[in-house]
Amino acid sequence: MKKYFLLLCIAALALAGCNKDGGKASAITVDFTISKNPCRAQEEVTFTAKLTGGKSPFNCTWELFNQKTSTKMATLTGETAAYTFETNGTVAVKLTVTDAAGSSAQRQKNLVVNPAPVPETDNITLHWAAKIDGYTSISSVAIADDGSIYATSRARKLYKFNASGVKQWDQVIFNASDAESAVWTIPSIDEDGTVYVGGGTKSPDGCYVAFNPDGSKKWTFTDFFTTGDKLPTVTGILAGIDGDHIYIGNTGTTGSVISINKADGTRAGFCKHGDGGPVGGARTGIAISNKGTIHWYGGEYGAFGMDKSVLDAAATGGDYSWRMYGEAPERAKMSAMCPLTLTTIDDKSALVGMVTDQIGVRVYALDVTNGNQISSTYIDDTYDQDQGGVVITPEGYAVASLCYELGAENGGIAIVDLAQGQVLARYRVQEKVSGSAAIDEAGNIHFGTEDGFYYIVKYASGEFTLLAKMNLARLIVSKYSASEYDYQANKDGALTGKIWNSVVIGDDGKMYCIVTDEDTRGWSALVCLGFEGCTGPGNTSWPMVGHDRRHTNKQLIVR
Repeated sequence: MKKYFLLLCIAALALAGCNKDGGKASAITVDFTISKNPCRAQEEVTFTAKLTGGKSPFNCTWELFNQKTSTKMATLTGETAAYTFETNGTVAVKLTVTDAAGSSAQRQKNLVVNPAPVPETDNITLHWAAKIDGYTSISSVAIADDGSIYATSRARKLYKFNASGVKQWDQVIFNASDAESAVWTIPSIDEDGTVYVGGGTKSPDGCYVAFNPDGSKKWTFTDFFTTGDKLPTVTGILAGIDGDHIYIGNTGTTGSVISINKADGTRAGFCKHGDGGPVGGARTGIAISNKGTIHWYGGEYGAFGMDKSVLDAAATGGDYSWRMYGEAPERAKMSAMCPLTLTTIDDKSALVGMVTDQIGVRVYALDVTNGNQISSTYIDDTYDQDQGGVVITPEGYAVASLCYELGAENGGIAIVDLAQGQVLARYRVQEKVSGSAAIDEAGNIHFGTEDGFYYIVKYASGEFTLLAKMNLARLIVSKYSASEYDYQANKDGALTGKIWNSVVIGDDGKMYCIVTDEDTRGWSALVCLGFEGCTGPGNTSWPMVGHDRRHTNKQLIVR
């Protein structure tokens, strides 16, 4: 009996690989952790091996390769090793472990190294912040002639604040049939103070509502052109305001473009193509040119032009005048929501927009009268821009928003010469710019990023100068308190927010945008900012989203 017990013990020790006489050890397995992934250039990263099995002592060798060029960057040793990367890129980290018995194992992982961040400045002032229910995506503020500020969020409310940031009222835009039905539109304000705003991203909620300045509803429009049992989805960003009508659109299978009588909210006319119905919708809203034409972008259906007088009279449906980029290879591969812009190029009124096609992201300029292409310029081939927008500098250049890809040299803004069809310069911040920039009276460029930073830069003679950069979440908490705004630090201990909308500049030079809480997305903060060099909006053909602080989306100089 003792003999059998002894044999069992010996077998067990052999299987466990743990005898003290140099018996065969179990196979070695290798894993490791990276202290920060992604990390930043100029900051130290620590690699820590996690080993099981094998026979100690262990020899650990770390090899770091530039993944793009396969060039070895460094060789490190030890179960724990540290390294500081000088530049950005994607790095292949390979760990090779050899134990005392000569057995070895390997493990490889990729590490994203982002560029070192641009240092912040302290020259942006927070005048006030106001809390808004729900998070804000796309929707920017609008400013009335009396200084009142209107804002929406995906919580389906329209808010009114006075110039000091005191809430005057909030009103429900529509009662949702689906909890996910939201508001993805920007308010537009008429000369008499009427505010137009749409909502309803889930059928059958689609609507456009006119609010009086006191918060009462003037009318609600739901008479969208539909086919069969199809129902509207309202994600058109901006209404165009002109004369007796406003011009709106909706998207989805019922995509349409509609003229509405401002007085009573009845439908004056709608656009349809031939015997068909939907024409791609107006995912970016309706822009009105100084030639009396209206324009919209219908995602994969392309960009459109139509005489607004024809639409006003088209009670039974009218056809558009022209369409561009509805066919391959220019056809869009995604339905981006980038607001349209209008400007003048070589004495031609031009429609300017952004599209992501099969090659990359490009800025186009079309003659508003016939749709003929003036220029088409690729600004980014590394990522899809699903929002963003274009504004115009005093020199007539376009400022286009750029998306961002981890570890890549992209993100920020691009300056485009629309007449020549070429990129003049890019300001890289390695952050996604989801809204349109804004141009101030001095020609400075303002924009926010999805990392929560507000930037002001100056472009001149092919060079950029950073004038200001501020983390708005940290700025809010420094004036109020983290508990008041429910802000939570992220895993790196930093306060973060998201600027998912466009910057708006008031006549007094105050700057407005909305910061969404990145952690919960349950609320947002409308902020009013100041900068010594900003005295008002730029006197350009299109200085901010929707053209002006009221967002008329109409081509004329307001100031």
